[in-house]
Amino acid sequence: MPIPPLDTTLLGGFRFRCLPGCGLCCFAEPALTATERSRLVTIEPELPVVAGETGGWSFVASRRNGGACALLTGSRCRAHAARPAPCSMFPVTVHVSDRAQATLVLSCPGLDAAGLLRWASGPPRLELPAGLEGEIASAREEWGRSGTRRELDRHRVRFRGRDGDDDVRAWRTEMHADLPWPERPEFPPEDPPRAEGELSELPVAYARSHGVVAFASHPGGWLVLTLSEAGDEPTTVGVVPPPDAPPPLTTTGRRMLQGYLHYLLERDDAIDAALAEPGPPGPVDDAIRADLVRTGATVLARASVLQRVEGRTGPLDAEDVWCGVRATDAEWLDRPTTGRRF
Repeated sequence: MPIPPLDTTLLGGFRFRCLPGCGLCCFAEPALTATERSRLVTIEPELPVVAGETGGWSFVASRRNGGACALLTGSRCRAHAARPAPCSMFPVTVHVSDRAQATLVLSCPGLDAAGLLRWASGPPRLELPAGLEGEIASAREEWGRSGTRRELDRHRVRFRGRDGDDDVRAWRTEMHADLPWPERPEFPPEDPPRAEGELSELPVAYARSHGVVAFASHPGGWLVLTLSEAGDEPTTVGVVPPPDAPPPLTTTGRRMLQGYLHYLLERDDAIDAALAEPGPPGPVDDAIRADLVRTGATVLARASVLQRVEGRTGPLDAEDVWCGVRATDAEWLDRPTTGRRF
């Protein structure tokens, strides 16, 4: 029996154009299948590869000090034609639970901010983004290669139950109508890790004036560091205290956060992350609401810190909140879920 097609609904309403000189997507260690590893080592015999713990997977090593993938030189991949699936798909990513759902890594600065503003008024019409044809084709190919109907059915029975789909639809409808919103008790949000550990574990973002930056906790607030492709010692941009209350928003800034939270509600991984969250048992919809509120607080705090890093103050506008989304989304997508991601 053929597997269901990849659901691409969440790609609608966005536009994409790769930002020259960015390289943010390459500050990672892409996973390799055995075939992909063999192909890359043929091109780059000295390629540093880290063996994975299970399943025959391995990873291209990144450089020290939170630097980029070893294949990146001058913001360009030396093995672009043979890049592995996670790279050929980016900024598309796929989460598999009771369906295979394609979504966007909104940390990518090549995606337009207007895509989320459209979501503030409800799902935009399904129109696949211009500029992502190759990435979408790669995602579909990977799902066709690795997916099984049995996996989807097993997830539905184990985690959703007989009426699970109806429950999920009801939760989404209710929360779209009464959107969970970050309030004062959620501020300041959880600090990022300290810089004394692995810099590759820090949340990263692309800042207009500084390039790739990372956030780390600091006694005086949040330490903002610039990261280099080559793995040079990071440069300190500043130490900025996160807000201890929700920062003021312009009308369009509020709509931008609304759009992101509505978008998250439609992502399967938001629900599957709540299902995977350790802790005492409780209603799943309460866990989803708490997750959305925590996410919104993190977005606004990082938006506020980045605004001040850029030397500005005042209410956060749509572009400021979009910067906060970009500083948060990739980290949120990395969280464990009851499904799997590729």
